[in-house]
Amino acid sequence: MTQDSEASFLPNHNIKKSKNPKKPDSNYNIDPSEIDFSKPGVTDIITAAANEIKEKLDKSDIDELTGCYNRNYYEKFKNENFDSNRDDGKLGLVFVDVNNLKAINDNLGHKAGDKRIQEVAIFLKSNFRKEDIVIRLGGDEFVVICHNQDNDPNFRENLPIKITKRLKEKMKPKLEDNNSEVFPLSIALGVAVYDKELDTPSEDEKNEGITPLDKVKIRADNLMYEDKIASKNGR
Repeated sequence: MTQDSEASFLPNHNIKKSKNPKKPDSNYNIDPSEIDFSKPGVTDIITAAANEIKEKLDKSDIDELTGCYNRNYYEKFKNENFDSNRDDGKLGLVFVDVNNLKAINDNLGHKAGDKRIQEVAIFLKSNFRKEDIVIRLGGDEFVVICHNQDNDPNFRENLPIKITKRLKEKMKPKLEDNNSEVFPLSIALGVAVYDKELDTPSEDEKNEGITPLDKVKIRADNLMYEDKIASKNGR
């Protein structure tokens, strides 16, 4: 159906062409109170438009290379879904870094680097629960957000141990399988659980836009860096 035929279902005196040619999805400015919903096709047009908008919004949250959520989604999550009271001691964040990505890009090319990022994304999605949220922040960095779905009373203490043990054990066969590769599949990781006392930003941090979830991410990032150094030292 063309835009002209779509417009015929709507009150002509309230339709104004958009003056912004860069916004093709906003061709009409319509007063909803003037729409005649009794006319055939009006509801279908509105539903189709709403679904198209939703699809575009959903796509804006997805990383094209991996199919994981992206940084845009992380920003939405920390501002809209995170609750500093509800999530105290009940939300964990796993920070994952892809080892040797720069060396792969420099020596084997960016296609090989992209393939490695995709391999890590598949590995993460395969080794976390479906309700856990795998996010690619960009480059070689991922985070996974885990809630205490099992109501573990010792979640704060147990999650870092369980996640680190599980991922390291699952990664070990992949390292052995790729032993002949110049840069075998490898990750470094850090796990932190939100602690309201530790992760409440100072006034200066708030002014910089740092949120409680960002503070958790920073702690997990620091732990990931320690893991990376330990791996290089053979520990």
